[in-house]
Amino acid sequence: MLNGGTTQGCGGQAIGDVIWGNRTSTVQGTVADYLARGTTVCFGAYAGATKIDSATRTASAHDDVPFDFSIGDPDRVGGFDRLKITVCESGKTYRTVPVNADRDDDPEYFVQM
Repeated sequence: MLNGGTTQGCGGQAIGDVIWGNRTSTVQGTVADYLARGTTVCFGAYAGATKIDSATRTASAHDDVPFDFSIGDPDRVGGFDRLKITVCESGKTYRTVPVNADRDDDPEYFVQM
């Protein structure tokens, strides 16, 4: 299953896809910064309400950084069912409202501003 989308905020954005696997999934895309402050995208993998894994990717001022990584726990039967994605200005506490990519049968496209 491939879910694509964009999430924006804090002077930058992240665009990408999730390729769902059995226990881990692959996250591919880019994070970009537009306001010379740096932009970080945060990923949280959840099985129900339990956080399984997390990762971040950062673009420095006026940069566009590709990412392609695996997230999840290869030892957890059933893997995870939700990937929470937020974007923030690097080093700040303000974050966008999270976008959730869910493991289901429906491709998702999301835009967050």
